[in-house]
Amino acid sequence: MQALSPLEKVSVHYNWTEAKGVACVRYDGIYFDKSAPTAQSFRTFRGETCRHPQAAGTLVQVELSEHTASREAAYQVDLMELTDEVFDGIRFTEPPATTTASPTRG
Repeated sequence: MQALSPLEKVSVHYNWTEAKGVACVRYDGIYFDKSAPTAQSFRTFRGETCRHPQAAGTLVQVELSEHTASREAAYQVDLMELTDEVFDGIRFTEPPATTTASPTRG
């Protein structure tokens, strides 16, 4: 997720959910970016962060966003159908084996 600290929060929501048998947090929000061009000053986003079921300590995050020129237009953005399609299509696979480099002596 892009850095939100320089942005002004307009609206944000977090909801616990479950996807593919794992705990997830779905979130959505609108932020105002006074440093952006006027046509892109509001950022509407929707995302989901889930714990990977086969890799303890690993999170998977998916986020979609759209930029608009006004607060009113930002509230009209409907990312629900698209994000639900993306989130429902997520398939967790076995993570690749990690390798640890051996120190070389010489």
